[in-house]
Amino acid sequence: MSRIFNNPNLNSTDRIYSEQVVINSINRESTSTLTNAIFNLSKVYRNVKAVRFNHFSIPNTFSNVTSSNNSIQYVDNTGTHNITLTVGHYDITDLLAQLKSKMDTASAPTTYTVAVSSITNKITFTPSVGTLAFNFATQPASAKLLGFAQTDQVAGASQTGAYIYSLINPDHLLIKMLPLTAKINYNGVGAHLCVPVDTAWGDLIIWNEGSYWVTEIDLLVPTDIRQLSVQIIDQSNTEVNTNGQDDWMMVLDFISV
Repeated sequence: MSRIFNNPNLNSTDRIYSEQVVINSINRESTSTLTNAIFNLSKVYRNVKAVRFNHFSIPNTFSNVTSSNNSIQYVDNTGTHNITLTVGHYDITDLLAQLKSKMDTASAPTTYTVAVSSITNKITFTPSVGTLAFNFATQPASAKLLGFAQTDQVAGASQTGAYIYSLINPDHLLIKMLPLTAKINYNGVGAHLCVPVDTAWGDLIIWNEGSYWVTEIDLLVPTDIRQLSVQIIDQSNTEVNTNGQDDWMMVLDFISV
């Protein structure tokens, strides 16, 4: 769809053309990936001076336990252990079961009770004998997942999280597009659009123009655009894993002089 309108900041004879472009993940180049996708557009868009975001949607099928938060180190009466949780999407029941299984195996014959309070939503770990201490100083993402402070603990008969556990991961999606210049900075990560993950797992995340923050990117000089590279990352600057769901969509306006 194309639109034409006067630009009050230019001479009266000048026009701004706005053309709507629909980007769908299934139309990406076969050599690119779902969350680092390259799109060859249907034509060359000439003298683009700005790109406006109208819509972005993607299914919430992300793993909340990933390679960035699945490593846990702890010390008990049987020694120092490093366990690795299986990457995937967990509810709290599944998470507690996985933690107990991994720790029981690593610390045998010591076994663990791993429980969450229905009142505080904090997780408590209790070994059958001896003491326990987690080393979270170098594992901040794992500490956040389990609700613990990002420090190495003093050994105790049990350990209870300082905070509620957090199975919301990622909490935001960051969209980067080349050849555009990053417009926003989220925790040190440059991006063009920041989309909150505000739906339940399995539901559709929908962002529409005016919902949040920046919606238009100005180019330094008018640019011809024939190809777009779109990267979808989390707050840790890691490409998100949609677990096979290949169905995200973006609607843009290319604004040309």
